[in-house]
Amino acid sequence: DVIVLDYWLKYHEGLSHLARRLRQRFPHAILIFLKLWSPIHFHQKPDESADEDYSFANWKTNNGLDGADLQTVIDTIDGDSGYWYFPDHPNADGGITEIAYQQGGYTFAFPFKPEEQGGVKAT
Repeated sequence: DVIVLDYWLKYHEGLSHLARRLRQRFPHAILIFLKLWSPIHFHQKPDESADEDYSFANWKTNNGLDGADLQTVIDTIDGDSGYWYFPDHPNADGGITEIAYQQGGYTFAFPFKPEEQGGVKAT
């Protein structure tokens, strides 16, 4: 059996309890703690060294894309020369890693680029 848990920023709202209960109920299952992301989690800077930073929502508003269809947003992102990145959330990352370790689980983050891959056994 494989159980995939998709918790991240709200990990503190019951993930530890859920993981413990799942481990008790399914002692031989593989527990995977998945870190998914979506475009709304991204931030943008004019360039990598810039101090100014825009959330995806602010970037959409600044580019007149509120209410725009998905393809228009994608086309605008493709033409954007800014630096896009996914902000770190060390508290969530550390908390989930600790819970995965306690339950003998694995953490896995979806890659941002095709060449990035992998899951990591929580240690």
